[in-house]
Amino acid sequence: PAKGIHGSNKCLQCGACTSVCPVLKKKAA
Repeated sequence: PAKGIHGSNKCLQCGACTSVCPVLKKKAA
């Protein structure tokens, strides 16, 4: 998964992407 995909749940599924979109990770948590 590309870590540039923030704004979609793919970012949440990708461990590396979570650092790119901490906001989504926070929302998902």
